Amino acid sequence: VPPGAVFVFEPDADAPDGTGWALAASLAPPEPDGSALSRFGANLDLDDGHDGAAGSATTVRLITGAPRASVEGFEEAGLAHVFARDPETGAWGHEATLAHPDPYTYANFGHTAALAGEIAVVGAPYSDTARGFTGSALVFVREDEGGGQWVRGPVLVPEQAENGDGFGYWVTMTEVPPGGLAGPEGGQIALVTSRNDDHSGRLYVGSATVFVRDRAVAREHGEAAAWREAAWLAPAEPQQAQYFGAWTQSSLGASVTAEGWAAVGSSHYLWPEGSEQDGRAYVFDLRGVAVSGESEAEARGVGRLMVWPNPSRGASRVRLSGMPPGAKAWVTVHDALGREVAVLHEGSARSGAEWVLPALAPGVYAVRAVGRWGAASERLTIVE
Repeated sequence: VPPGAVFVFEPDADAPDGTGWALAASLAPPEPDGSALSRFGANLDLDDGHDGAAGSATTVRLITGAPRASVEGFEEAGLAHVFARDPETGAWGHEATLAHPDPYTYANFGHTAALAGEIAVVGAPYSDTARGFTGSALVFVREDEGGGQWVRGPVLVPEQAENGDGFGYWVTMTEVPPGGLAGPEGGQIALVTSRNDDHSGRLYVGSATVFVRDRAVAREHGEAAAWREAAWLAPAEPQQAQYFGAWTQSSLGASVTAEGWAAVGSSHYLWPEGSEQDGRAYVFDLRGVAVSGESEAEARGVGRLMVWPNPSRGASRVRLSGMPPGAKAWVTVHDALGREVAVLHEGSARSGAEWVLPALAPGVYAVRAVGRWGAASERLTIVE
């Protein structure tokens, strides 16, 4: 059985009215993936490569998953493939095969994938992490200096991910211009859904987590330090088996814009009396999210995190405010490589709670607070 194909259409210059489309390429995996039904082409994303320079030739790229591909003998471990269009000839070619670093059966890596600039994010909703089968989203970076090779970056998992959440069920991402949500040099904003997330006392409600990548931080401190968990999204009136953030025949999945708007669909909706309704779409305003570590602005459902003095010689304090009464918070400190170096608090926290930072070596750190109410992050610099 053929593994599937992706058909690329481009505007037909020879069409009489100038509105026709012509088949430009038929894309397929470069080699057999070891399974008859890999679902290659089941999802895809395009990046036009536009850099803003007038008249400049750009490389268009496409990413598509094959979540049921066999890898190293593991059934449905999954793969993702990147294809690129030559800006001079218009020919499409296979650029890279992306895989989970630890493939295993039914991980479904490549269930969904997104592409923006030099970054690809691939969802693996049934993958194993330190907290069980939470699901994950893997970051890949295209390194121009290395001949355009794609290399693995950090693994994205929400701070409060739990076994069976299905995180990585849907991934959407967009490029953010300089001076926007991702800092002075721009970057990417990614939205990843957890289709099966249980919360608000109900099962399978679903949720979405927003991550922001600061390109300047990536260049100075590495890829792991560049990604921030900026917000946690959920329906205002959660219902049982809502599957918020699902991707099914009756759902549009999710989308996010560079300006800070997000839309998330739910595959269906169960009213309290149990009658099943059509799916819904929810719109969120993320424009106030403190993504650069330099703002105290609040977004919907997101608390405020303050660190002072900053820069510091090692005597800083942390204050968390803006959460609802009775909320729980996990407050942690991470170094420039993304490693957790201190836990300030775990459990219930009142709005306005404060903690004293432990002694830290000189360097750049991220102080993070995460809860069902959302997430907040501040950058901290320790000087000698």
